[in-house]
Order: sequence, then C-alpha cells, then structure tokens
Amino acid sequence: MLTFQKIKDFCKKPQTILILILLVFFLKGLLLAIILPIFNGYDEARHYNTIQYLAEPQEKNWPKNEKDKSADGDLVQRFNYSEEIKKTAEKIRCVGGEDKCNLYANNIFVPGFYGKNEAEINNRGWKQYNDDYPVNIAGKADSLYHQIGEKIEKLLGEKSILIRFYTLRIFSVFLGTIAIFIFYLILKNIGFSPKHSLLITAIISFQPKFSFYYSYVNYDPLLILLFAFFIFGAILSIKDGLNWKNLSLMISSIVFGIWVKGTALILLAVFIFLIFAVIYKKVSGKTKVNDKYWFGLFFTISFSVIMITFQKHLPLIGNFSEISTSFFRYFLKNIDPELIVLSSKTYWGILPFGNWISLHLLEVVWFIQFFSLLGLILFIFSKNKPDFLPEKKYIFFFILMIVALQVGIRLADWQYFIKYGKLGLQTPGRYFFPNIAIHIALVFVGLGMLLQYFKKEKYFDLVLALSLVSMLAFFMYHLLSTLLDFYL
Repeated sequence: MLTFQKIKDFCKKPQTILILILLVFFLKGLLLAIILPIFNGYDEARHYNTIQYLAEPQEKNWPKNEKDKSADGDLVQRFNYSEEIKKTAEKIRCVGGEDKCNLYANNIFVPGFYGKNEAEINNRGWKQYNDDYPVNIAGKADSLYHQIGEKIEKLLGEKSILIRFYTLRIFSVFLGTIAIFIFYLILKNIGFSPKHSLLITAIISFQPKFSFYYSYVNYDPLLILLFAFFIFGAILSIKDGLNWKNLSLMISSIVFGIWVKGTALILLAVFIFLIFAVIYKKVSGKTKVNDKYWFGLFFTISFSVIMITFQKHLPLIGNFSEISTSFFRYFLKNIDPELIVLSSKTYWGILPFGNWISLHLLEVVWFIQFFSLLGLILFIFSKNKPDFLPEKKYIFFFILMIVALQVGIRLADWQYFIKYGKLGLQTPGRYFFPNIAIHIALVFVGLGMLLQYFKKEKYFDLVLALSLVSMLAFFMYHLLSTLLDFYL
C-alpha cells in the first residue's frame, strides 16, 4: 500500500530530485522559447537563415540579386536573408515602414487571440530560400548544428515559419536538458556528495543568461553540450584511467565539437595535454629519476605538440618585435574596465536598468568570487581539505579547462585584431558558457575550503541552499525585467 512515508522517501531519492531539476529546466526552457520574441536571441535570424540556406534545393535555378553583404546594424532589410525571414520580422516588429524594422524592437500587443499579422505569416506566402547574394550565414554553413536544423526545417517544410522556428528553439532546450544531466554526472564523479551535486546542478540550471541562451536558435547550445561530454570523459579518465570508453567519449566530443564550431579546437589542445599527463603519471613512479625531471620533460613535449598542431591558428606572423608590439596593443585594448565589466555582465545576465540591482549586483558577484578565489588558492596549497570537497586532481583539470578556453578565445580575438586593427569578438560573456559548470563548481570549492574552519559540513549545505535561492531570485528578476523590456 502506498503510504505518505513511502512517497516522502521516494521524493528524497537523488534520482527523483534530479528528474525534478531536469523537468523544471526543460519546462522553464519551453516557457522562455515561447515568450521570447522571434529572432530576438543572439544572431538568431542569421542562424535560422543558415538553416534555410542548407534546406534549399541543390539546384538553385531562381534569379539571384547581387548585393552588399551587410553585417552591421539591427535592421532586417540590411541583411541578405530569405524573404520569409525579412517579411516575418517586418510584419511583427516594423513601426513606420521597412526602414524601421529593428529585430530587437519591442513587441506590440494587439487585441484578440492571434498576434500581430499572425494570419498573414501563417499563409506562407513568402520565399523560404535566399535570392540575395552573398548570403548572410553564421560561421560555416556546414556546422553540425545547422545540418541537424536543416533536417528539422525540411521535416516541417510545409508548416508555418512560426512552427519551424520555435521547434528549433525547443530542440535547443532539449540539448540544454541533456547538458544539465551531464553536469550532475561530472559533479558527482569528482567527489561531491549526491546532495551537493544536486544543489550545484540546480544552481547552474537557474543561471539567468545560461537559461536564456538554451532557448535560442544558435549552435552554441550543442557546443556547450559537447564540452560537457568531453569534461565528463576526461573526469572518468582521471578517476579510472584511460580506457576505450573514455577515449571514445573524448575523441567523439572533439570531432563533433569542431564540426559545430572552431572553439572546440580548445578541447583538442586539452586532450593532448591530458594524454601526456597520463603518460607522465605512469612513467614517473616507475623510475629512479626525479619526478620534477619527468614533469618538465612531458610538459615541454606536450606544449610543443600543441604549438605544432595549432601553428596555423596562432597569430604568430612576423618577427618577435612585431608580434610583441601587436600583443601589447591588443592587451591595452582589452584591459579597458568597460569591456571587462560588459563581458562579466553579459555572462551573468545583469541587465542595464538604472536600479540598485543592475548597478551593484556585479559588485556582489565579484565580492563572492574574490573570497572564493582566496579559498581556492588555500585549497591548492593546503595539505588538508574538507571531506566534502573533491580531490585536487579534478580541480587542477577544471583550472586547466578555464585557462584553455580563455587563451583560445583571446588568441582568436587577437588574430582578428591583427587582421583588422580593431577588437572584433570583444569576448562577450556567452563565449565562456562551455565552462559554466566547472566555473560554478570552482566557486563553491573555494567557499567550501574557507568554511572548513567552522568544522561543520552543515554550513556548506547552508551556503549552497542560500545560493540556490539567490540564483532563483536572480533568474526571476532577469525574466521579469526582460519581459517588461520586450513587451512594454
């Protein structure tokens, strides 16, 4: 017989709580995907146009218009998109004619069940292919994400653009739900208890900008998932040693990741370093030679292999003096406090409203991370650690991933700077989402290390619980502020 105690025991099981976290994330993602205006996410129109471009017939026998390839501004008509994308945006958001058709303008409320011009949009009277060339596409048109999107687009080819577009958004939410599950497995396998793993996973799932990003049509949701798979495979390798399962997981993550976006080349560099680290661990303990010698040797070899492998991707053109001068100029551009603040705000989702939260929330976040950094340094150099925190080897790997992503993105930005003489990427916060799980895990490792002086694990539980409530409140603030901005 089903009793209250049995229901209570069932609800307390980690598996039940994990399913609840995943369900809440998925439903929250559906809500965001539906209520966020069409084409309003980062480069959504460009990504959707790329998918439509791939879905076009192979024989393009229609007349083509040669135009300039604009990449600036928010006005839809400036871009070489399909007629359907332009007209849909125009019918939903244009105020005062085509020249006022801004992708990021506020939505307009109209009376009745249907949205503004929805019946006309559903009639599918516009061309779904590109006749303005060169076509504005996102990155390389053969990205794995866009090819999967092409299959969805073709499958629903007879449906309205609203159905096709929002189905792609739901696909992103599905990818995010899998990523949250992998985050939990990563946290649990590095030594966090099931309770702590669930709390940190829930905190990550409510990070505002991360939640919003997984409701957009964009190739980054798939890239973040593949980063998670790679990190999980690496953690298992560090924990259990290399085997065909872990190697397969990491190698497939690298291959598919590069197929999605060039950022995944970072995973290849980390993989090379990880392989040499495993070799070093096996060799160093079996000889009489000093461990420092072996460490220096294998570090030098792995670094050299990485440099040779990525030679064509490094901005090392010219003599040493030219490279140094270019780097110094790039460095000076990047230490601009406004850029640093902007990058951090776009990572955490702090919106530019003139209230106290918008003005001071970043200071609170940096204050917490400052003490976490102190705790992390103490964790690394201390001989003792709290039992409820992971082993150091996993933390070293997490730090390696953080550094690798930072270096990879900065090198790409520096390369652009050399070519065009200006900052092109400007490192917005979303570029660092592939490491969001390990970033937040490191924050709590640092805080947990400081809490060891209280000698009670319950204080760490309390910090995690308060952090979850705070992140949930932050998410709700971000959601409500965004909706007010979009619809009023």
